[in-house]
Amino acid sequence: MTTFQSFIEPATHRMQIWRLLVGIVVVLIFWVLSTAAVFFLAAMFLASSGDGNEGVLTSLDSIATGRIPEGVLVMLATFSGIWIGLFLVTRFLHKRPFRTLLSPDRRMDGQQLLKGIVFGAVFAGLSMGIGILLAGDLRPGLALDRWLILFLPLVALVIVQATAEELVFRGYLAQQLAARFSFWPIWALLPSFLFGLLHFAPHLPGGGGYYYVAVTTMAGLMFCALVWRSGSLWAAVGVHVTVNVVNLSTIGMDSIISGTQLFVAEENALIPLMQVDLVITTVMLIFVLAPTGRIFEPNAARDPSETAPSAP
Repeated sequence: MTTFQSFIEPATHRMQIWRLLVGIVVVLIFWVLSTAAVFFLAAMFLASSGDGNEGVLTSLDSIATGRIPEGVLVMLATFSGIWIGLFLVTRFLHKRPFRTLLSPDRRMDGQQLLKGIVFGAVFAGLSMGIGILLAGDLRPGLALDRWLILFLPLVALVIVQATAEELVFRGYLAQQLAARFSFWPIWALLPSFLFGLLHFAPHLPGGGGYYYVAVTTMAGLMFCALVWRSGSLWAAVGVHVTVNVVNLSTIGMDSIISGTQLFVAEENALIPLMQVDLVITTVMLIFVLAPTGRIFEPNAARDPSETAPSAP
């Protein structure tokens, strides 16, 4: 049995499509509920600050668009409901442990997580360096003293958000679909495209919303390739968390969530920066699928006598 076959094995016992559809609906319901709850608490906090109704509405608009640090943290916190929904779905609908979404042995793989962090840091650093050159004039964003105070809460909430996305798209969806369909466009491309569509932002200028879909779809494929290589979510989680922390703490755009970045670029740099991200994400995907990607395989899977799984 290959590493990827071991990863999807827990999903093979109750793999009916109706269970998957019901599970998706339950997760969506809990995501909506957690979003409403988080925004309600944010509104209550703003109301208690004594700014009046108009001030509360203005602040809520800033929170919803991520133009202030609190907005970014609130947005990340809304993903907590996905964890609850997935826990209930795996335990009661599919009758399997929640942790099998992460790995078949239900254990944390620190080595794979570290590999993912390093891999993500290298490419996020490359993207940031090129972005600085392309963005031209950068204006200061969040003040350094406040950035330092908010950095650890930001990292903690990024872990909640990025891991939730991996649990849904590369864990639950990929496992349940791969358990029924071996054709990789179904278990890898379809969840990745859905992942990209959920990032569509029609308000972005110059067709930036479509670039955003392309970049996140390619990222989804790269995360799927990491899961296929490693047989767990841990490497993908490491990359996803690292890239999101860098993106949300270094250089932001006026058009996109920018409340927690040290520097902010003008809107006219949006398309060039997204084109760079698309190229870099494609290179990351090629790296994982090429022989270089074997660094993410467990040591046992590197035995040449073992039959390799078909590549996505």
